[in-house]
Amino acid sequence: MNTASPRRVAAYQKSDPAPPAIREAGSKDLDALYAIEQACFTSDRLSKRSFRDFLKSDRDNLLIAELDGTAVGYALIIYRRGTSI
Repeated sequence: MNTASPRRVAAYQKSDPAPPAIREAGSKDLDALYAIEQACFTSDRLSKRSFRDFLKSDRDNLLIAELDGTAVGYALIIYRRGTSI
């Protein structure tokens, strides 16, 4: 899987009418998730180890957005213990 460059993401935002595909992330997405994290944040970044732990956990949902087979973003939803969600 490829990871979108900031230029590709900007080009998508301006010209492509098709939305990215959203799916549950898997272990094959680890490098793409980490690359997105590095490209988007300058501090307090998640490590590859953290992404690996989130992929294994049943207390979160890790989703990845793809455009033409290229990872362009992710969403991490973490559930707290003791909640009914």
